[in-house]
Amino acid sequence: MIQLFWIVVCILLWIFFLTIALPITITLQLSQTFRAFFFPYAYLYLIFPLLESQAVSVRKKTFELLKDSLVGRDHSKPLEALEIGIGGGANLHHYPDNCNLTVLDKNKFFEPHFKQNAKNYPHINYKKTVIQPAENMTEIQDNSMDIVVTTYFLCSCDNSDEVLKEIIRVLKPEGKYVCMEHDSFPENTIGLYVQRFLSPLTYLYANGCNPCTQPAKVIKRAGFSQVICKECILTHWTIYPIKHHLVALATK
Repeated sequence: MIQLFWIVVCILLWIFFLTIALPITITLQLSQTFRAFFFPYAYLYLIFPLLESQAVSVRKKTFELLKDSLVGRDHSKPLEALEIGIGGGANLHHYPDNCNLTVLDKNKFFEPHFKQNAKNYPHINYKKTVIQPAENMTEIQDNSMDIVVTTYFLCSCDNSDEVLKEIIRVLKPEGKYVCMEHDSFPENTIGLYVQRFLSPLTYLYANGCNPCTQPAKVIKRAGFSQVICKECILTHWTIYPIKHHLVALATK
């Protein structure tokens, strides 16, 4: 029943975006600058409120996995952290105490939203924002980070393999990469066909997001010394196309 509902929703969305919203669709297709400007507002005021009420438990599990891996660390020494793809700062609440946080995003329009939210979390020492693609993080030094965090990022970056190479480069030896991503449905399922049907729209309206990505495969082949992957399934009907989630912790 849910599958049939979402097939109808997909058809209606295509009709809407090719008729009423056609001027926006065309502008998003033609202008990367407009797409970058548009996405923070679409994400922060529409996508995030709909998604987070269901995904907050997965976000907590992500940082619990990270904190468990840091048991025994010297809390007197700051933890050097890099977050890639900052959004509005939804992860700030979950960071361990005594963090020096550097954030990186290629979309400069997210920065004002993030900085405003960061003021609410004094346990984090916010160092700086780097506006740069994650595939080429030239402003981040080799072996400089204890942890790297991404959430809902690998689905929309330009080249996930290159991003992970850069993450390994900037991590210190034994450094941790933790991520939360939505995952694809299994092959030959209605859910996967729904994802594929939606993907051209999510690419335009969600800044390059591809709902059919398989992040576990990408992380496992990247060259980490150890990778832990945990699958989570969200059951609420409103987020059926991205019900499959992945939480992963990788060690350099």
